[in-house]
Amino acid sequence: MKLKPMYKFYATILDAYQRYLDSESPDSLQELIDRINRKPFVSEPAEKGTAFNEIVDLGIQGRLPSHLLSGENVVHGKFSFPVRIVSEFVNKFQGSLSQVRTEAILETSKGDVLLYGYVDELLAFKASDIKTTGQYEYPKFSRNWQHKVYCYTLRKNNTMVDLFEYAVTDFHQVWNEEYVWNEKYVGELRNICERFIVFLESQRSVITDKQIFGGEKA
Repeated sequence: MKLKPMYKFYATILDAYQRYLDSESPDSLQELIDRINRKPFVSEPAEKGTAFNEIVDLGIQGRLPSHLLSGENVVHGKFSFPVRIVSEFVNKFQGSLSQVRTEAILETSKGDVLLYGYVDELLAFKASDIKTTGQYEYPKFSRNWQHKVYCYTLRKNNTMVDLFEYAVTDFHQVWNEEYVWNEKYVGELRNICERFIVFLESQRSVITDKQIFGGEKA
């Protein structure tokens, strides 16, 4: 009989936990608890990033309606994006699989963790996450956990991805920030998950969304 994991962590919740560890803000604890509890929040930059990702996916699939084109911009909802930037991303990821769900169990000293998430674009031997930003300085995403989680889970499912890329734009320029899979990432993932578990158990009384404790809907 296959046992259910004791915890379920999506990739970006580990990023949120890392930001909490790195932060000196007095509000950082509540911000992390809100994120764990999936409290709705409004963020125009996040909405714009989601809209850009949707446009890129439509373009890759050949389903970008011609009426979205307006002069030098692609219009989607209340946002518009330079055709030049959209085309660069669409061409870059031509032939990729978009929004690929990936998951795998990670064994830790504090219980099994299901790591999961959605890879924005998956090509042969490379996984990519599309990032939009107001300002970029290399290496902006070195402390993120997405590249470690996604490569780990894909490889556990026999998709032997060795390269992860953050494809970044401020809608004026495009940057590629790449990370090569290293087996040491397994130990690093185990360490951050164990630390996060200790944190979660210390805050269990204020965590209302029980999915993170192995509940359903992961």
